[in-house]
Amino acid sequence: AAGRLAEEREGIRFVITCLHDRHKKMAEEMVAERGVGKARVEILSGRTPEVIRLADMAWSVSGSVSLELMVEALPTVILYKIRPIDLMIARPFIKAKYITLVNLLADRQLMPEYLTDKDVSDELVGWARKWLGDPAERKKT
Repeated sequence: AAGRLAEEREGIRFVITCLHDRHKKMAEEMVAERGVGKARVEILSGRTPEVIRLADMAWSVSGSVSLELMVEALPTVILYKIRPIDLMIARPFIKAKYITLVNLLADRQLMPEYLTDKDVSDELVGWARKWLGDPAERKKT
């Protein structure tokens, strides 16, 4: 998704924030392994609040940071990537309408969320286009 947006939006930057240096190392390995095309990606640890304040939008893989993102009213997509077998086992037991803490507390979808074993790059790019292309849409979130 980052690579696709970088092709469309000159000068776009991506920042991955990690809680600890060991998470940063994992993120660096994942980015190197999967590749991000022409996307400019910086990986930081311990600077999540600062990055959130400076960001135009976020893709998040952590539920707990969703509260920080909500406080800053930052348009955010939450992604929970799960193995197919785990998803198959868990689905029958998931009774909540939402999985993201912010959405659970609001009892409505404030942040789009994806609990999936599929590639949702199209959805991530779609939300980014919407929010980055229209300041009014960004403010609605």
